[in-house]
Parts: sequence; structure tokens; C-alpha cells
Amino acid sequence: MVLALHNTSNKKQITKDKIRRGRGDSSGYGNYSGRGIKGQKCRSGSSGLLRIGMKYRLMSQTPKLRGFKSLKPKAAPINLKDLSSNFQEEDTISPEKLQEKGFIKKVNTPVKILGDG
Repeated sequence: MVLALHNTSNKKQITKDKIRRGRGDSSGYGNYSGRGIKGQKCRSGSSGLLRIGMKYRLMSQTPKLRGFKSLKPKAAPINLKDLSSNFQEEDTISPEKLQEKGFIKKVNTPVKILGDG
């Protein structure tokens, strides 16, 4: 049979509706919601990974990436000796001037002045 537009089926007939669990007995998945009566797997908070057995062991043994990456920008460190060598004694130091000299990449990045020098 050749696939053509007249013999393809409607998409609504192919995909099944999502089962709404725990929405009353008339839904067919009320009361225990397909979880059984007692035990660890029937309780709330029980992961679905407990049910897949071997795959769960494999997933729990693989190393995960720890920590998180902060959304706040890191402060650019600048030493006092670098400021004193690049600026005169009565100059005002602004983010724009720091960007011109190449200390920071963007004007809105925070700056931390270190006490070296």
C-alpha cells in the first residue's frame, strides 16, 4: 500500500488522551488512582524511578553536576597598585574610565578593589 493523502488517518485518532488520575471514581482512575492499596509506591512523594528497577540503579550511580551557577555577575578584582599606576592622584575613577583602560569589559559589572599596593 502506498502512503498518500487519501489513506492517512486523522491525527486525533492516532494520539490518545492523557489519563487524568485521581479525578473521581467515574474516571476509572479514582480512589487509588492506579497505585494499589498500600506500600511505598502508593504514597505521595514516591518517585516513578522506583518502579523501573535496573535503570534506577544506573541513574543513581552516575555522577551528577554539583552546585549551581549564580546569575549575578562576578566582581572584577582590581588592585590598588594598578589604579595608582594608571591614574593620577586627583583623577576621578568611574566605570567608564575603568573600561577604557581595560580593567573591566562592561560598564555595569561590579568591581572589587583589593588592598594590594
